[in-house]
Order: sequence, then structure tokens, then C-alpha cells
Amino acid sequence: MLVPVLSLLAAMCTPPPAEVVAVPFATQEMIVVVRDKNTVVLCDPATGRWLGAARVAWSDGEIVGQPVLSGNRLTVTVLEKGRTMVRIYEIPSFRLLQTIYP
Repeated sequence: MLVPVLSLLAAMCTPPPAEVVAVPFATQEMIVVVRDKNTVVLCDPATGRWLGAARVAWSDGEIVGQPVLSGNRLTVTVLEKGRTMVRIYEIPSFRLLQTIYP
């Protein structure tokens, strides 16, 4: 009797696999986290599961500031080659919609 209970607890405590899964925006609450100087990760705050990731700073660039998620748009400010730019992505596909050079 103890073995099935332990295996059930082990199954409940096992973290989800680290895979990128496309989730329809309307059914999922999401947050964006900066993983490193080039990459942002889309997460489910309830489970911590990754919903997607994207490298938003290319070549020698890096993310400056905190990404902003509003509806199905993600805005990220990036510094590349001494120039600041704002990139706007569609979420959850991470499709680049626009680059603004302020």
C-alpha cells in the first residue's frame, strides 16, 4: 500500500519537461522573465512551466530594463551596437511585429 502512494507523490512532485509549448493566449495567464542578457521566457505563473522562449537581443546586444507584457504584445528594450531599440513581439508565437529606434 505504501509503494503506490509514494509513486503517486513522486509523480505529483516531478517538474514538467523543459519544452516549448504554444498555448492559445486567451486560455493562459502569462508572465515574461529575463533568462539571460539576450533571452526572455514566457511562463505560466501558477505552475512555473515554460510556454516559450525567444532570443530578443542579437549579435552583441543585451536586454536593458524589464520586458513589458500587455495583452498579446511583448515590448522589449534592447541595446545593440551602442544603439537603443524597442522590439514589439506578438505572444505566444514571439513573432516580431515592429522595431522602433527612439
